[in-house]
Amino acid sequence: MSALEREATADRSWEGTLGALEARAAIATPEAKSQAWARMFDPSVGAEEFEASSNGFWAVGQHALIEEWATKYVDATVALSSHRRSGTHQQGQLASAAAAHVDGHDGEIAELS
Repeated sequence: MSALEREATADRSWEGTLGALEARAAIATPEAKSQAWARMFDPSVGAEEFEASSNGFWAVGQHALIEEWATKYVDATVALSSHRRSGTHQQGQLASAAAAHVDGHDGEIAELS
C-alpha cells in the first residue's frame, strides 16, 4: 500500500477524501492523469470532488504530461455542466470551479495550444 493510500485510509473525513483526490491527480504518470480525468468528468462526481481532482491534475511542471488534455478541458467542462441534472446550484458550483481553473491556468494552457 502506498503512503498516499495509507493516509487516505487513516483520514476518512471529507477533507481527507478531497486531499486524497487531489494527491492522486497530481501523480505525474499518464495512468494517474487518465484516471483523474475520468473521475473529473464522471457526471456523478460533485463540484468539490471535481475541483480537488482538477487542482491536482493541473500540477505545475507537468506541461508535457497534460498537454493532450489542456485543449479539451473547456469543452469537457461545458459538456459536463450541460449533462448535470441535479440542480442549478451544483451546476453553478461546477461552472465556477471550471472557470477558476481556466482563469488560473490560462497562461499555461495558452503555452500548450
